Amino acid sequence: MTIDGSHAEGLGEVEFDDEKHAEDRQFVRALARGLEILRCFQPQEPLLGNRELAHRTGLPKPTVSRLTHTLVAMGLLEFLPNHEKYRLRSSVLALGYAAAATSGIVELARPIMQRVVDEHGGSFALGVRDRLSMICLIHCHSKAIFTLRMDVGSHVPMLPSAMGRGFLVGLPDHERQFLVDRLARVSRRGGQTTQEIVQRAIDEFKAQGFCASYGEWLHDILSIGAPVISHDRQVVLGLTYSAFSYATARATMNEVMGPQVRQVAAVIGDEITRLRWRP
Repeated sequence: MTIDGSHAEGLGEVEFDDEKHAEDRQFVRALARGLEILRCFQPQEPLLGNRELAHRTGLPKPTVSRLTHTLVAMGLLEFLPNHEKYRLRSSVLALGYAAAATSGIVELARPIMQRVVDEHGGSFALGVRDRLSMICLIHCHSKAIFTLRMDVGSHVPMLPSAMGRGFLVGLPDHERQFLVDRLARVSRRGGQTTQEIVQRAIDEFKAQGFCASYGEWLHDILSIGAPVISHDRQVVLGLTYSAFSYATARATMNEVMGPQVRQVAAVIGDEITRLRWRP
């Protein structure tokens, strides 16, 4: 099973605000808008047209047309006439791959995560916050035919996923509440409120060292998450282990994999501190 964008929630919210930077003479508005266009492209949605880009950024369509024209001229976007849409050129993708390759986090965490899935099956993923979602930095899966697969760079919704909840419980109270308030404005989930969902994750983490999302993001997936925190608390990431519900019992997730997730999170946190890594 491969993650796609059909389960996304709260993705694509634009943080760029012209008014916020109106007094900043060093702020280049055109550059910021161009970067907003590039941020709209995701692994699960590689093709976007001007109308879609205007909707996602909140920018006027004529402005978007000028920006995409410029980005094509710069070799950062490619226009596909048959689709009347754009896609990222490899020059942009190279920036992301270079960032991942030089950050040290992949070499640091992947072997630790892979050892667990080789022994227990399932899959492990590590993510960092991007606005109101998480971006997958590393994904390790077992060799089983049926296992959850997630592309590096995929967006994972913060509220329903164990990765996002693991990240949220690791934040200082004021930072968490800021995100909870924003998530509450965009959440389409029924039943429990955003605050109640996050409080449940906090309570679970305090009681057992991890929090769960059992079928709440993907109905046939059991996931548990925990924060990866540097000793100075300047880095907080979300770690998650996932398995199919028909292959793994909840008791196994709680009693066997829960301690594994806690241990892996602690080891990666120690290594991030030692290397002084920053996302």
